[in-house]
Amino acid sequence: MRILRYIFWAFIYLPIFCAGYYLSNLALSPADRSLNHLIIALLFSYLVYLFIFFLKGLLLSLKRRGNKRDHQN
Repeated sequence: MRILRYIFWAFIYLPIFCAGYYLSNLALSPADRSLNHLIIALLFSYLVYLFIFFLKGLLLSLKRRGNKRDHQN
């Protein structure tokens, strides 16, 4: 059962880490230290996570509100 939890965790968070790694490679040159790459990758991963969390909250609030508009014809 524990292995399923790790597989689920990897399925959710691995794309976020990969996006952070990709963005850090775009921002830094190969000559930079690997510690800098790691720190920037973690920072970008966290920012991607926050952006997804923001979108989730936005979608939930729109769903709760019903996304109704008052049209006056």
